[in-house]
Amino acid sequence: MSSNSLSANSSSSSMFSYTAVLRAILFFSIFFICFLHENFMGYKRTHKFFKRKLAKIL
Repeated sequence: MSSNSLSANSSSSSMFSYTAVLRAILFFSIFFICFLHENFMGYKRTHKFFKRKLAKIL
């Protein structure tokens, strides 16, 4: 009886951790892509801005 409930509990906990890990991976991948995209666009913008500033100075 006790061993049966223990096995059921362990299987449910493993299922929960599996879904949680999947959700975390999905969330982090989306966040990472958005972060990279924002960084890249920001870098391009600042690069253009600095180019203009340098052109004005020179």
